[in-house]
Amino acid sequence: FSDRVQQEDIAICEHVQRGLASGAYDRGRFSVECEEGVYHFQTLLKEAYAEALAGTTAEAGS
Repeated sequence: FSDRVQQEDIAICEHVQRGLASGAYDRGRFSVECEEGVYHFQTLLKEAYAEALAGTTAEAGS
């Protein structure tokens, strides 16, 4: 089973590398066309963490 999974992973990675080398995808963490929701979620999460940390810092200074 492990060998099968590893062979599938290798095939997938090779496929992804061919796609990246094709020039069809411009570099970046997210695909603008396919991962807008992921980017939005991570932005909301980052903002929530920043607010929570700011509140913790303000409380510590009191």
